[in-house]
Amino acid sequence: MTLSFLIPLDVAFASSDEMKELEEADVKMLAEKKRIISDALVLTPSEAKNFWPVFDEYQKALDTLDDRRRAILIDYGENYDNLDDEDAKRFLMGRLKLRVDRYDLMKIYEPKFERVLPMRKLARYYHIELKIRSFIDAGIEEELPLIR
Repeated sequence: MTLSFLIPLDVAFASSDEMKELEEADVKMLAEKKRIISDALVLTPSEAKNFWPVFDEYQKALDTLDDRRRAILIDYGENYDNLDDEDAKRFLMGRLKLRVDRYDLMKIYEPKFERVLPMRKLARYYHIELKIRSFIDAGIEEELPLIR
């Protein structure tokens, strides 16, 4: 799971202990995310029974995108000191595609969530997801040095 707010650019050189810490932080963050969503949605028992399996499936799909994000940031960090135009384009295009793919995934999962939630709760859930993602992205951008 890769939900870390701050992703060290030198993660490619992280020790196994540091990687374990990152993974543990990700597990804690997912638990916190679930708590936030649970508190905000106030699901009935029937809704909860049907919602959480779809949520878990969606999270696994998001994990793939988060892994791609981490790979993009690692590549950027490894090439930062000697970034050429090709590296800069790969960084830019990778990040743009990732953003598009994230929204496409939301569109793909919308009908699945709509089958298990009333529309107002679904809209509320996606609103929460977008807020959480914005917070994570803001933390990453704050730590990410600008291309020179």
